Amino acid sequence: MTDAITSADIRAELAANSLALGQARDDMALYERLTGAKSAFARRVKQADDLTDKLAKTLETEAKAARDALFKNLANLRITETVLDPKAATSILNTRYTITYTTPIWDGFDSVSTTVTKAGFGSLDANVTEWLLSKHADKIPSSILALVPGDPRDALDAYRLALGRGFLKS
Repeated sequence: MTDAITSADIRAELAANSLALGQARDDMALYERLTGAKSAFARRVKQADDLTDKLAKTLETEAKAARDALFKNLANLRITETVLDPKAATSILNTRYTITYTTPIWDGFDSVSTTVTKAGFGSLDANVTEWLLSKHADKIPSSILALVPGDPRDALDAYRLALGRGFLKS
């Protein structure tokens, strides 16, 4: 008995070998990717950390620039206290505060520095209140600051709340 190999058998074996060769090439590529994956991952983690730090610093710089832009036209802050009834018990609820500052105002022809006077902290624009709290907290009357020692923002909020209620919580 002779085992005759035909050309069709050889073609079939060659096709199977070619398929196996393609699979082996894919496996080698996967192996190379996997062996370099650890160092590539470490590189990407470091890059992500660096970018996160850079973003945090940039956001901080942008926020400071935006805050400074809000305050750039404000100057000469002055707060005066007026006791409404000198005969009554002295209380911050019996005292009115006048806040004066200068800011440029457009008069139709030019930007003119103008003195602005507001009656009470509640009448201040948000940017002026923020300017007062962040740049001039030392000018807030001590009677208001005493409401929440060490935190001018909370002290001013407590004052506004007491003013709205009509009494101070003890």
